[in-house]
Formats: sequence, structure tokens, C-alpha cells
Amino acid sequence: MSDCEAIMQFVYPKEAVESFDIDYLITTHMPLVEKHFKPIGLKSWFISQPTEDPGFIPRETKDHGYFCQCILIWESEKKMREAFASPRAMGPVMDDVKNFTDGKGRSDLWFGLITAKK
Repeated sequence: MSDCEAIMQFVYPKEAVESFDIDYLITTHMPLVEKHFKPIGLKSWFISQPTEDPGFIPRETKDHGYFCQCILIWESEKKMREAFASPRAMGPVMDDVKNFTDGKGRSDLWFGLITAKK
């Protein structure tokens, strides 16, 4: 297991989710994430929403098809895994997901190590 910072990325596709409350995610869910995960090793997080495609790559549509992406940055892979293994941390966070999305779909997930950073 690496000592590098680790990331957990959630991307919420429009095709898999019928309703999504970005304001709730930002103002209520993410403070809950911080409360439960910061003591375990969460360093920071950010949410980005797509903007109109600037046209660098030819596409049929300018709609990205996503509501947003949420990225959590962890002290290490070990800390990230500890958080996932903790029912006390994961329980309240996962129970709250239904409050900002309908839960009919799922987010696309990415787990990775930060191998280069400037």
C-alpha cells in the first residue's frame, strides 16, 4: 500500500440519476463527509460542475452528461481504506446520499494515487 496521497472521485451521470440536488450536496452532505472522514485522514475535497465544452474536441453535443464530480483527497491509500472500512464513518455518509439524489442510478467511481503533483 502506498504512502502517496489518494483520491476518491465520484462522477454523477445524468443518464443514471433522475434527480440531483447540488445545493444539498454542497451545503449539507459535504460537511457531513468532513465531520466523519477528516479524523480518519481526509485532507480536502472539491466539487466541480461541467461548463460548456469549449470546442477543443469535436463532439455531437456540448452536454457532458454529468451533474458534477466530487473528489476527496486523502492523506494516503491506507487512510482512504480505513474510512471505507469504518461503519461509524461510512454509515451516516451513505445514509445521507438519498437526500441529494434519487438513488436509482449510481455514481461512477475512481480510486487512485496521486503520483505527480505540482
